[in-house]
Amino acid sequence: MPPELEFLSRALMIGIGATAVMDLWAVFLNRCFGAPSLNYAMVGRWVGHLARGRYTHEAIGRAAPVRGELGLGWGVHYGGGMGFAGVLLGG
Repeated sequence: MPPELEFLSRALMIGIGATAVMDLWAVFLNRCFGAPSLNYAMVGRWVGHLARGRYTHEAIGRAAPVRGELGLGWGVHYGGGMGFAGVLLGG
């Protein structure tokens, strides 16, 4: 396997795995201790507004919804995990 493809596949596997473990930990904390969960739709809403040139909001929950914001938020969440894994592997 070419080194670039091996690096990419490792970053994807580590990033997805680590992010999934973090999400399972959040579910555990929520069910056992009532800790509030994160709402990745708000992340998607913020990113969706970034694409439209809006960088700040008084309250993102009151900002206009963005089509597909939940999927976008989860994608950004897992994409960030893969990006951090790539930085870890590259460093």
